[in-house]
Amino acid sequence: MSNKCPSIVGNNSEIVKIKEMIPELSRSSETVLLKGEKGTGKELVAKVIQYKSGRRENPFVKVTCSALTNEMSENELLGNNVQAIKDLNQRKKGIFSVADTGTLFFDEIGQLPPAYQVELFLLLEENGMSKTVAKAKEKIYVRVIASTSADLDSLVKKGTFLKKLYNRLNVISIIIPPLRYRLEDIPFLSDFF
Repeated sequence: MSNKCPSIVGNNSEIVKIKEMIPELSRSSETVLLKGEKGTGKELVAKVIQYKSGRRENPFVKVTCSALTNEMSENELLGNNVQAIKDLNQRKKGIFSVADTGTLFFDEIGQLPPAYQVELFLLLEENGMSKTVAKAKEKIYVRVIASTSADLDSLVKKGTFLKKLYNRLNVISIIIPPLRYRLEDIPFLSDFF
């Protein structure tokens, strides 16, 4: 992580609420689900939560769920999938091990293939311990933050997203409004950029 805290820019009432929530979220280790359209700044909010927490010096590992396919093995998700995990030099470790003491960010969790949804749910229930890690009795402490632009409620109703996983991820939910609903922030964003 960079030494400089990323900035959430804006004075829209919804953005102000999000900024006010971050100190409390940063002290928690609960999972957070960031909801909003593409381009609303979900990854930015995840990084600010990480930076403001005691995990700021620890890894922030982003998993791009759309890069995962049903044909990939569980081992690839937990270990060697370089397409989904960018800038990762430690390919032999699972993603939870690589993110140990830090934050694991699942970008666009609604695109996580069904083959991985059960495994991720079990990992979250086991506090990030895969079967291999559990056998070694290695303790892993990972903060999970996920983002979605999809309506996960609808995906659960259709049966394409595991309800147990949705409930496990949706412990704390934040809706990030698109810029068209916060036009008063355009001058602030213009100055910032």
